[in-house]
Amino acid sequence: MKEQTVLHIASRMRDFSDPVDVSQIPYEECDGFYSVWKITDARGSYLLKRTASETELAIYRKLRNRIDALPTFYGATEYRGKPYLLLEFVEGHNLMHATRNDLGRVLDAMIRMQDRFWGSRQRVGEPFSAALQSCLNRKAYLSETVLIDAFTRFEAMYRTLPCTLCHNDFLPFNVIVGTERTAFIDWEYGGILPYPAMLARLLAHTSEHGETPFFMTQQDRDFAIETYYDRLIHKKGISRADYLAAMNAFLFYESLEWVYVYRKYNKPPDALYDFALRQSHDFAEKV
Repeated sequence: MKEQTVLHIASRMRDFSDPVDVSQIPYEECDGFYSVWKITDARGSYLLKRTASETELAIYRKLRNRIDALPTFYGATEYRGKPYLLLEFVEGHNLMHATRNDLGRVLDAMIRMQDRFWGSRQRVGEPFSAALQSCLNRKAYLSETVLIDAFTRFEAMYRTLPCTLCHNDFLPFNVIVGTERTAFIDWEYGGILPYPAMLARLLAHTSEHGETPFFMTQQDRDFAIETYYDRLIHKKGISRADYLAAMNAFLFYESLEWVYVYRKYNKPPDALYDFALRQSHDFAEKV
């Protein structure tokens, strides 16, 4: 999309002063560009994002500037039938190569947010039933008894665990650790969901030795699990044993993602598939 068109759309939601710089944001994991543009003028930097997600638009409208983990929302508009959001550009780096300091800041922001929405009955983002159905889609691609049994136990927990606000695609490139604040971006999936969903997704897709695109040491994963319990979950009256059982169930579910994708699309197994399948069996034994 041409620079003039980007500015035309963004200017419906905010005025910009000359000079203005516009650049498209490249993909993190491969060649190409997101439908996202950074716009910078004398007053600051902003993001114009074309979204295909009604959930993302609903979350920004519902939570408009109420929690510090979301970028500031300046408004939304349509252009040629497509919805666009204008958001604050948070300067910083993602968590694709996690350090303990960065992980601590992410946990701080997540715990503040989830504490505020713990047990909320608000309708925020995707309905619980839709999120659950998305989870259940994976079960059809399991053939191993140990995995099916573990999935059944996971489903029972999903239906009964306490809920809070969760970013439901909380991968390391959807976190920005800035110089002044930490922000969670790309809210295409999210809502009032079982509390382990957010942290489990972040941790399950990391590895120490390059098996996945995201790096995190085992020590830092353990640190995250313990910190989350000590600073939030135990204050909600949940025992450590019940918490660890829930976390293992959700880590198991997240470990199935690549198993599901490879089997659904008949992709030939490779190192990533083998790693995910091993992980799913390891977590299944703990559920």
